[in-house]
Amino acid sequence: MRFDQPYQFNAVCTSPSIVHNGDNHFTSICGSYYSLPEYDMTPCGLPPGFLHGVSSWFKYTPTADGVLDVRMCATSYEACTASVYQGGSCPPDSTTTCLGCFYDTPQHACDSPAPLTVSVVAGTDYLIRIGGYYFDPQANPQPIGGTGTLNLAFRVPVVLTGAFCASSGACMVSALVDCIGTYQGDDTACDPTPCPMAVGACCQATACSLQTEADCLASNGFFLGLDTTCQLDPANPQTCCPANFDGAAGLGVADIFAFLTAWFEGDPRADFNHVNGIDVADIFSFLAGWFAGCQ
Repeated sequence: MRFDQPYQFNAVCTSPSIVHNGDNHFTSICGSYYSLPEYDMTPCGLPPGFLHGVSSWFKYTPTADGVLDVRMCATSYEACTASVYQGGSCPPDSTTTCLGCFYDTPQHACDSPAPLTVSVVAGTDYLIRIGGYYFDPQANPQPIGGTGTLNLAFRVPVVLTGAFCASSGACMVSALVDCIGTYQGDDTACDPTPCPMAVGACCQATACSLQTEADCLASNGFFLGLDTTCQLDPANPQTCCPANFDGAAGLGVADIFAFLTAWFEGDPRADFNHVNGIDVADIFSFLAGWFAGCQ
């Protein structure tokens, strides 16, 4: 539904006024009513059913990527709303993205915090609609216009960077938004590293020690994983002691029976030497480990 009145040239979106950063003064004498879903004022904080009334349309085209703070101030409207659309389609349709909308009153000053901040892309057109609002256009056939200031402030966000510690203990410098790990603070560096070295259990034969993965592999050890520990109970060695097959009471005849049971059942743990699957060689490997004992 649309009710037309005589209007100034930017009262419809086909002829928006070009606006720039800073203060842009506007006057709405009369405008048009539109009853379209794109103009639902619910996102502005108004109850369902409210529509833009008398309107002024503006077009803003940034020259760089960044964010845009949108304010209305010194308005003579009793109250008004502003909507920002990405794209130049008129009227806004499915190809035009509504980036945000807000409801404002004349009390706001031009230096007040921005009620709407949107991300903008260089060279992209953005339509901005300012106007009063009405619940039932037919009940208000002569909408009242108003004046005010549209304040636009473009800025490039500050990208915070610093060192962050990965779970492996590695240190990298990255933007905070890209950080995967523990951020060490703005402008921190990796030299010297602020990250604690990540260690785990390293098996060298049956001996167990805590090392970094790199040091363990460099010494031909077998790294059990980050944050694993060495179980050092001499009465029941388990870490780096695969011959303690049942994990109870140290090495004993019970481990031989436990292994043979697993071997006959095809239990994957019976692939003791991790070569060619489960075969007779695994029995000999297990017995060699069992007779060698564990430290």
